[in-house]
Amino acid sequence: MPSKFPFPDNFTPKNQILNLHEHLVTNPPATFFMRMGTDELATLGLFRDDILVVDRSLEPRDGDVVVGVLDGEFVVREYLTLDLSGDAKIIVLTGGPHSPVEAEVLGPDKPGNQGDRQFEVWGVVAHSVHSYRR
Repeated sequence: MPSKFPFPDNFTPKNQILNLHEHLVTNPPATFFMRMGTDELATLGLFRDDILVVDRSLEPRDGDVVVGVLDGEFVVREYLTLDLSGDAKIIVLTGGPHSPVEAEVLGPDKPGNQGDRQFEVWGVVAHSVHSYRR
């Protein structure tokens, strides 16, 4: 039994190229690549130096990983909501050194606040690329 993978007769590197952009980017004008700066979300499978594929056109849903602006700084957090009476919601952002962080949502496309904390969702992490070799 051969120990090598048998290539088809017509195989050439040119006709077998895998374009990750085609698979990971569904809305090019709204998609950005960012590099994860910490291991704070390792429990979610995101590690330092992973490449995050962030789609700004997606609405965040419970359990999504989002890139947001918290007190003027970019952060990556897990997004969870708690419904309150009326239209008010509380966003609970998990992960990071000050976890959990809470922020009240004031409405669509508006920043939230809880006391002196300011938070706004910048985009939803749709995919990540992780390198196993360092």
